[in-house]
Amino acid sequence: MVQHQSPQFRLAVLPKLKANVDADQADPGMYAMVYDRTQRDQGKNQLYGQQLQCANGKALDVAPIDDETNVNTRRAELGLMRIDLYARLVRLSSPDICGPAGSQK
Repeated sequence: MVQHQSPQFRLAVLPKLKANVDADQADPGMYAMVYDRTQRDQGKNQLYGQQLQCANGKALDVAPIDDETNVNTRRAELGLMRIDLYARLVRLSSPDICGPAGSQK
């Protein structure tokens, strides 16, 4: 639910969410989602690749990532699937999110 709150709320909650993940009291995947969304809120690149965007209005694609070469290592550390599988799963589950052209591969 945190990911759907205001950018200010997400930013305020992020340190507590990280502390809870470190204490095994919160889902690392949710932390990655909120972290990446907070980065995007601030106009920065994401770290874990949890945020996708409509690319050129035609297809859903992963939003820009810092150190993209090592994204799968960071994702594995949190127990997340590889970025290519994640992006494919999201595209398959939401084929029309970018409009009719978004369902094309």
